[in-house]
Amino acid sequence: MGKTRGRRMVKVLLAAVALMVVLAGTALWWVVLRDDTPAQAALVERTVVATAPAAVHPLDGTWAVVPGDDVWAGYRITEHVGAIDNVAVARTGRVGASLIIAGTEVTEVSAVVDMASLKSQDSELPGVGARDHAMKGSGLQTDLHPRARFTLTGPIAIGALPQPGAEVHAQAEGTLDLHGVKRPVTIPITARWNGKVIDLTGSVDLTLVDYGIEPPAPKVVTLADTGTIEFQLTFARR
Repeated sequence: MGKTRGRRMVKVLLAAVALMVVLAGTALWWVVLRDDTPAQAALVERTVVATAPAAVHPLDGTWAVVPGDDVWAGYRITEHVGAIDNVAVARTGRVGASLIIAGTEVTEVSAVVDMASLKSQDSELPGVGARDHAMKGSGLQTDLHPRARFTLTGPIAIGALPQPGAEVHAQAEGTLDLHGVKRPVTIPITARWNGKVIDLTGSVDLTLVDYGIEPPAPKVVTLADTGTIEFQLTFARR
């Protein structure tokens, strides 16, 4: 009788060890080997288009976002599940934006993002599903606050007129209306004009509580205190 119980105990222990090995292997695969997190925003590579030499101010005028696969806005934030971290990324192509250029200044910028259409771009952690649905009633509460807006509050100086294909780095100072809260924000941006269209990217880290965003009630997953808003846009002359 004692030997039988002993054998059963050994089997139970071996099964537990085997389960731990499988779980550890799964965690290793998830954290180290699996990598489906989309890359951060980057300028689209384009062929440079020659411009007319007579054009003194070829960038002057109003430019509007052109919808496309490379045009989006969204967020990335770290999720914590035990010892496992995962970078959650959600994006939407429903972005409306325009800018006005006069000489070597961007004088106006306005952008609206349809937050209710955000879709996760990475695989959700095992056992933690329905992230996008959860954001409708908690976190970003996109059912209550379906849009985010950015409005430029001061001109962006771009210095000398950039040559087609040259990158321009600047700071966009404005007001961000997110989750029903308006706050001043400075967004580092990078832009490149290829002679025909302007590609523009940017990102900024935000503290959730500054915008009244409360992470969903922790069950299995918890969120970092800060997240990143990022965008990748293409503008054509209106």
